[in-house]
Amino acid sequence: MFRFDAHSFLSFSNAGKRSLIKPLFVIIIFLVLTLALQLANAQTRIGIKAGVNLSTLSISNTGAGNEDTNYLLGAQFGLTLNKPVFDHWSLQLGLIYREMGFSSERGANGFNARGFKVRADYFSLPFHLLYHVNFRSAKFFIGLGPYVVYGVGGRWRSDDPVAIGDIIVGKTGSVGFTNDSSEGIFESYTYGRPLDYGLTSLVGLEIKERLSLQFNGDFGMANLMPRFANYQPQGKLKNSSFGLALGFKF
Repeated sequence: MFRFDAHSFLSFSNAGKRSLIKPLFVIIIFLVLTLALQLANAQTRIGIKAGVNLSTLSISNTGAGNEDTNYLLGAQFGLTLNKPVFDHWSLQLGLIYREMGFSSERGANGFNARGFKVRADYFSLPFHLLYHVNFRSAKFFIGLGPYVVYGVGGRWRSDDPVAIGDIIVGKTGSVGFTNDSSEGIFESYTYGRPLDYGLTSLVGLEIKERLSLQFNGDFGMANLMPRFANYQPQGKLKNSSFGLALGFKF
């Protein structure tokens, strides 16, 4: 084996340039929906939330079989818009940053090392239809709806230097998203396709219409396995996550 200097191999690429504008379409959609809700009803309230996120990436039916991945703890925070629609019913739209990913004891997708951890940066647009039940000065709520997320980057690290075949690339590197993995950088871990979608659930308790404790679960439906040039590899990559957060409405 010989040692590979990941930092001097490729420091920048066209894919890296494109990643700088990837969050823009999510932010534009959120701003448009924000304006629409504000114009529709003055009762729309802005909120903030912050907490932790427990996530994993399911890697199945690949040529090497299923790969063992474990949950990884990360952060989540962002903004919410809350609009009452009927008695006991409301709509909630969010723009949330989520740190997602997974850990593996032996690596994944050709990155072979002990204690392999991948942290991926996502911007999420969850949309919940909530049902509220009043309980004295508090409200219990439960909701369900769709979500869309977009991956914009991240980092990987490991306890041992990662071996890709006969090449050693070190203990840390970048995480990338692409629809075509033939365009990837050698030492950058390709997490999958950037656009994901699925179902999201939300359960929580709100006190005095201000402070809330929220538990969310997100279940990805899209297969994130990218193609390689004109070839679509077998296998499935799917996100799933659970989160706990504190929220506050203004």
